Amino acid sequence: MKATTATSLGNMSLVVSIGGLIATELALRHGWVAAPGWKVLLQAFEAATVGGLADWFAVSALFREVPVPLIRRHTNIIIKNRQRIVNGIADMVQNRWLAPKIIREYLVNFSASQYVLDFLSNKDHLETVLATVRDIIQQFARGIAAPEVAAFLERTFKDQLRDLKFAAPLGRWLGQRMQSGDHHAAWNMLLPVIENAVRGPEVKAIAQRMIVRAFEAYKGGGLLKRLAVDVARGLNIVNEEEMVASFLSKLAEVVRQAQSDPAHPLRVRIDGIVIEFADKLAAGDADAASVMEKLQAALISGTDLREILQRALGRLSDTIEKEFQKPGSDFNNLMRRTFHDRLDMFRADLPAQEKVDRWVTDFALELMEKRHEMIGQMVRGSLEKLSDLDLVGQIEEKVGQDLQYIRLNGAIVGGLAGAVLAIMKLLA
Repeated sequence: MKATTATSLGNMSLVVSIGGLIATELALRHGWVAAPGWKVLLQAFEAATVGGLADWFAVSALFREVPVPLIRRHTNIIIKNRQRIVNGIADMVQNRWLAPKIIREYLVNFSASQYVLDFLSNKDHLETVLATVRDIIQQFARGIAAPEVAAFLERTFKDQLRDLKFAAPLGRWLGQRMQSGDHHAAWNMLLPVIENAVRGPEVKAIAQRMIVRAFEAYKGGGLLKRLAVDVARGLNIVNEEEMVASFLSKLAEVVRQAQSDPAHPLRVRIDGIVIEFADKLAAGDADAASVMEKLQAALISGTDLREILQRALGRLSDTIEKEFQKPGSDFNNLMRRTFHDRLDMFRADLPAQEKVDRWVTDFALELMEKRHEMIGQMVRGSLEKLSDLDLVGQIEEKVGQDLQYIRLNGAIVGGLAGAVLAIMKLLA
């Protein structure tokens, strides 16, 4: 709207000048007016018309071709001098406005860490960053389920395990952990899992099969034993399901009691077995070492490790995906809390901020010194992509308004100059 008003003023000034010239000339020629002041006004309008026309031509000649004989070749200046103008703009931006000295002065006073902290202090910006981090982790999680990852992990695990002598170090480490009581946390995690497993249908089916096989083996000991088992079953004296239920109930109760009692006989007994085995490993006992060697050989030669890894990685990928889909999930909360904690630590760590600022400044200065010519190349490339019409349109959009005021001022100054000259003639 403002540019349109300026254009209207430029055109209006020329119309007023020409109209005033014609009207005053007619009035004087027909004797409607005769006072000297009207002659001064005539010369003022005449000079204003000349000034307005000259400025109209000058402004128009910049942006487009003006079909005036003889001087037509001096119009459409921007297009005819396009390459020189583009090179001049690129040179001005690269070597004047963004010269190395100017960039260096700005970078020395620029704090990248403060900029990042200010940016992340905005809640919307922070959420955008967190969403980006989540997307990156999700993409990584989807990738770990690929068969190539499982194959790589299997190959790496077996290569490392093949030449690894870990029996004695494992024995010493395991013995130290057991003696210091660090293993109680593992018990606290493992026993609830065992209790749940004992109450599950899989363990119940295994126990039933074991009892049935035991009875069948007992029946194979002779006619009387087979008869005793059959009679006991027939009279419902022996009921496998009840025996299994009672056994698993007692086992679950024992496991539950062991959860809250580090001195429980079950835990003490297993601890003793593990400590004894760890001591034998540490001492280089041949039998204990043989057990670990067989386990090591089984892991190396096993063909199902890749399948196990593939399933584990698939479950891990699915778990991460599901966690990120829940806004209030543990994983999301952990990531958010960790991000906030690290951000607060960085905000309070002035030496770390100074280190980051120095690194950013040094990197930017080094990049600027090596690639400073790219500024001009980018400006030049951007301008060369524009068509003639687009280039003219962009320049006219930026400076056209001021040029229209030049047209208005040209008419006004020309008119005043003509009036002064006319008055000087009259006074002479």
